[in-house]
Amino acid sequence: MRVLGVLLGLVFLVGFVGCDSGPANVEVQAGNFDAAADLKKGLESIEKSGRIGSGYNSLTSSARTLEKTDPAKAEAVSKGLKELIELQDSAKIKAKAKEIMGKL
Repeated sequence: MRVLGVLLGLVFLVGFVGCDSGPANVEVQAGNFDAAADLKKGLESIEKSGRIGSGYNSLTSSARTLEKTDPAKAEAVSKGLKELIELQDSAKIKAKAKEIMGKL
């Protein structure tokens, strides 16, 4: 019984001491996000496949980010993306993706 008490005491002590340290301070440097390059990459993928996949949401997010640096370009791209999502025909999707890339 005494051994059990000692073991429980050690487990408690180790657990308590292990929780002593706080979170480490780690600096994370944010990279420069190039919204236009991200849009171009996504649109190139759509142009090749002729399909609008789940990456569409990423494209609209990048277009919103582009508004901060180039509002005119962002407006043209956003308008084109709205038209793109309505298309069903693969050839028209490819053509629209290429057209939007031309606005970048």
